Amino acid sequence: MATQTLEYHQNVPVQERASFRSYRTYEDSFNDYVKFLNENPRYQSALNRSEGSESFIRDIHKAATPPT
Repeated sequence: MATQTLEYHQNVPVQERASFRSYRTYEDSFNDYVKFLNENPRYQSALNRSEGSESFIRDIHKAATPPT
């Protein structure tokens, strides 16, 4: 499925059509998300956290939030 989305390329907002994945099971979705986090360097600080889930979630949010 494709839909209109706002993406950032080198800190510049760009409207584009993007395809989104669908999954047969929750497990497939979860496994793909884990793979996504592991393959994207911007999430490494979150993955290296040992302070607990709140720190992990804050770092995931910070890494995923577009620049302002």
